[in-house]
Amino acid sequence: MPRVVLVSLTILLLALIIGPLLSAAHPVSQRARSSALFHGTATWFRPNLGACGEMSSENDYMIAMNTPQYKSGGPCHKNVIIRNKSNGKSVVAKVLDECPSCRWGSLDLSPSAFKALGKLEDGVLPIAWQWT
Repeated sequence: MPRVVLVSLTILLLALIIGPLLSAAHPVSQRARSSALFHGTATWFRPNLGACGEMSSENDYMIAMNTPQYKSGGPCHKNVIIRNKSNGKSVVAKVLDECPSCRWGSLDLSPSAFKALGKLEDGVLPIAWQWT
């Protein structure tokens, strides 16, 4: 009988040690974070030298990320896919700048990226976006 108890305790102990290690091999939180959908507004600006340290032009498909999500440059050079919630048009653009006046979920787009979603005259568009 004591041998059965010892084996059972050993199996239980191994399960408690190995179980969390196996689940750590699948970064679910990382996947969930990358597929999160954010909602806000898109505005446009004329880019120049961005907060990510790179020159951009009006022809580049780039964005300035709102300050709360910019996180001191963490998303620099990462791509996002942006969808205009009014007409369904979408565009992929790269984070190359920071937008201090943008609220959480909102983005400031280069003219080229903005024109892929709507008209510059519109000024502000309702958007949904996520990391690619």
